[in-house]
Amino acid sequence: AELQTPEFLTPVHRKKYILRGDACTAPDLGKIEDTSSIDVTDFFTLTINGDAVTSEFEKALSHKLWLVFRMYGVLIGNKNLRRIAFTFTVLKSRDDYESEVEKLSPTLTSTQGVYSSKTVSAIVNYKNEQQALRTATHEAVHALNHAFIGATPNWLNEGLAEYFEMM
Repeated sequence: AELQTPEFLTPVHRKKYILRGDACTAPDLGKIEDTSSIDVTDFFTLTINGDAVTSEFEKALSHKLWLVFRMYGVLIGNKNLRRIAFTFTVLKSRDDYESEVEKLSPTLTSTQGVYSSKTVSAIVNYKNEQQALRTATHEAVHALNHAFIGATPNWLNEGLAEYFEMM
């Protein structure tokens, strides 16, 4: 089945762009109706766990994700924003991190963070707060790309994640 082309694509990009119905398998928790006062809890059902999680880290991550989400609203239009459930596991021990990542993909253990589109979750290795916040934001952007855009070329998915992690 063919869906309408997303409005944020220019006519040049629309020529051969066909969004497959199964392109986005992220759980759809519904559109956001009131965009006048969007809060982080309006777009994420956010669960953060692990041995490196503090209330300060949660607050800083929530704020950063709110900024990213607002920017997506500007890029793709607020009416295209969707709610998603997302889980972060933030681990201080490199061994614990690699053990968890190995369950998802044994080839990705040399990373600082991994996003799983199947579970809509991420595992982040915590070296320090700044690095962990950047990595968590990077992984969250993969979830947002998955939910809002669907299947994307790797260069676009990684490029957006790297751009937003530096906010």
